[in-house]
Amino acid sequence: MLQVVEVVDCFASALGDLALVLFVTPAILVLALPLAFGYLRVQNLYIATNRELKRLDSIALSPIFSKFSETLSGLITLRAFKRQDQFAEQNKGLIDQSNRAWWPMQVAHLESSFPHFICILRKK
Repeated sequence: MLQVVEVVDCFASALGDLALVLFVTPAILVLALPLAFGYLRVQNLYIATNRELKRLDSIALSPIFSKFSETLSGLITLRAFKRQDQFAEQNKGLIDQSNRAWWPMQVAHLESSFPHFICILRKK
C-alpha cells in the first residue's frame, strides 16, 4: 500500500511542477506538445520492442529446459559413457545463446526505469 502512496505522491509532485512551469512560462507549451507527441511515439516503439525481446527470450530458454530435462532423464547413461563434460559444454552453449536475447532486454528495462530514478532522486 505504501508504494501506491509513493507513486501518487511522485505523480502529483511532477504534475504540480509542470503546472507551475506552465503558469510562469506559458510559451513552454509550444515545446511541450511536440515533446509529448515524440514521447508517445518512443513509448509505442519501446512496447513493441520489449514484447519482441520477451518472445525471443522465451524461445531461447526453451532449448535449455529441454536439454536439462533430457540430461536428468539420461543421467545414468551419461555417467556410464562418461559424457558429462560433453553435455555440460552443450548446456553452456545454450545458455550463451539465450543471453543474446536476455542482455538487450535488461538494457531496455534500464532505459525505461530512468524516469522512476528521477522520482527517487526528488524525494531525497
